Amino acid sequence: MTDFYVAVGDTTSFSKTVSESDVYLFAGISGDFAPNHVNKAYMEKSGYGRLIAHGALLVGFMSTCSTQVKPASHPPPQTPRCVCSSRSARAARPA
Repeated sequence: MTDFYVAVGDTTSFSKTVSESDVYLFAGISGDFAPNHVNKAYMEKSGYGRLIAHGALLVGFMSTCSTQVKPASHPPPQTPRCVCSSRSARAARPA
């Protein structure tokens, strides 16, 4: 493979409202049933006041963006599969 189809400065965007059902469904898929994700009554009494989405769920949205940037720059049939070998995210505090 000699062509690298993503250039410095290429951008894409993705937006989604994360619902309570998204959080519960992700808990079921991942097996992460920590109270901060699934115990609404417990979290309402906490300093956060509500459930917190899984960090890994948000990292999954990064995957969505990485697969969008390629088709935007090279429409089919030229679009190769996009593979992102490294991602990093830092959560300072819930929004």
